[in-house]
Amino acid sequence: MYLECRDLEKNKHRFYHLTVQSSLFGTFILTRTWGRIGSKRPRELHQEFADEETMVREVQRILPIRQRHGYLLIQDKQAAIPNFRTQPKVDRELLSR
Repeated sequence: MYLECRDLEKNKHRFYHLTVQSSLFGTFILTRTWGRIGSKRPRELHQEFADEETMVREVQRILPIRQRHGYLLIQDKQAAIPNFRTQPKVDRELLSR
């Protein structure tokens, strides 16, 4: 999930990004990345959860807090956020032409 908080009068341009990955050991890793939009060094926090239910509760706890601070949900699809850690999807149909 990708959230942004923008306030031109206060020169506030912030983002907050939540991603979930499963580990090789069957746990879930929630990664929170935040900072100023365009920043070269955003802050990052990784949390490991034994089960999906606990991880979902943590996300449900975080979202209202961010919304109270003025963040709006911009995109709910991770694929829309450029990320150097993921490989781009290849359109096999275009390759076969």
